[in-house]
Amino acid sequence: MKKVFFLAFFMIAGVTAGLAQFNQGNFLVGGSSSLGIGFDTEKSKSNGSTSTDGKTTSFSLQPAAGYFFMDNLAVGAGLGLSTSTYKPDGSDSKFTSSSITLSPFARYYFDKIYVQGAFQFGSQKSEFSSGSSSETSNEAISGWSLAGGYAIMLNESVALEPQVGYQSIAYKDKDSDNKDITSGLFIRLGIFVYLSK
Repeated sequence: MKKVFFLAFFMIAGVTAGLAQFNQGNFLVGGSSSLGIGFDTEKSKSNGSTSTDGKTTSFSLQPAAGYFFMDNLAVGAGLGLSTSTYKPDGSDSKFTSSSITLSPFARYYFDKIYVQGAFQFGSQKSEFSSGSSSETSNEAISGWSLAGGYAIMLNESVALEPQVGYQSIAYKDKDSDNKDITSGLFIRLGIFVYLSK
């Protein structure tokens, strides 16, 4: 009987400790797809011959942090920094863009499953240069997203978090009324650390 009692006690304590990450007063730090570096080569194939059209170099950093204002509810923000450069092969032209965004979010946990809503706003600068001439454009970024995910606890404070959702992002030229909107489904993978006081 004592063995059954102790086994039940440790199982309940384990479940309680497993859920303690989402308690009021705790913090979460990390990000979904938080660091990305890319080196892409664009190629085309015609009549059995392959040629290189251009190369893209990109870098992105998307850290996020939040605070549990009540059990299971975290509110925070993410910061997005990205830059990319595209160089066509055999040309002295170049296309570069860089952006910075702020994404306030709210996340609610149902055990280890969560739902998250976020807004995004920021700016993007793009420049096309060819020889001695260049053309620059500035865009305002705004958008929103809804997502769901699961916290796979690797230990008491670190979680691997797959996430799926829908987002809509608008890029508006600051010098005109032109606006481009991209929307659709996304899948992300992040790592978050849950810190207690």
